[in-house]
Amino acid sequence: MNKLFICLYATVLASSLLRAEISEHELEARSDLWPLNVQTTEEIQAPEGVRTLKTGTRGILLRVENGKVILDTGRWGILAIPIAQTNILELAHKVASEEVPKQQGNVVSMLGGKFFDPQDERYQPFPYFEFQSIDYFLFYYTNSQDEACIHLNETLRSDYEAIKEAFSEVEILMIPLDESNEAMLKAIKEQQIPWPTMFHYMAKGYQNALHHEPKELPCLVLTDANGKVLAHSLKDYDQNNPEAVLALLKEKLTPNLSENAER
Repeated sequence: MNKLFICLYATVLASSLLRAEISEHELEARSDLWPLNVQTTEEIQAPEGVRTLKTGTRGILLRVENGKVILDTGRWGILAIPIAQTNILELAHKVASEEVPKQQGNVVSMLGGKFFDPQDERYQPFPYFEFQSIDYFLFYYTNSQDEACIHLNETLRSDYEAIKEAFSEVEILMIPLDESNEAMLKAIKEQQIPWPTMFHYMAKGYQNALHHEPKELPCLVLTDANGKVLAHSLKDYDQNNPEAVLALLKEKLTPNLSENAER
């Protein structure tokens, strides 16, 4: 078998792999193929059975899980729609074959202007590009008056500097579900919160915007930049276990943390 034949065979094989269909299982596993927007390819009865989503209804993709796309459809709310009833596989194939470029992470596109630096009393919003280099987000749903949340704040604060020093591509994002803005601002000063915090007036409505369902606080949800949920303190364990989610994050960062500890 000569070298020319081998090269031609490799080219044909690579081309056929690019043309190969992406399975639903692969789509769910590979968030790097997820497009930002998806649309329905047939009429779909909404869950409450009152209205029908028309073919071509567009939505922002939050994630893919359990054979369904979780879409923010705006006026129709957040819906879980079977993969086969959308164009997501077609779009993912175009990303895989480089017909279209992969946009920034789906989560990143939703974060701009919603969080502020609690250590800067001007409380200026972070622009979305501040999060473009982040690979992992640890969403922290909390209430500063709750004892369990206060305890978790202490744990997170003691780890935050070491985590950021070892692996700058990870960020904690706090979504405070306090009763008032005044209570939240007072608490973040007293508890010396260092990580980006969502503006209070957005937090109440935004607690469901990513469909994380933080039904008990504190709630930690670890995602990648595209929104794929890697760990959920409420859904992945027999009881709410934020410490286990934090431990999983540290496990992912272990080589970096160990290397820094040796310096």
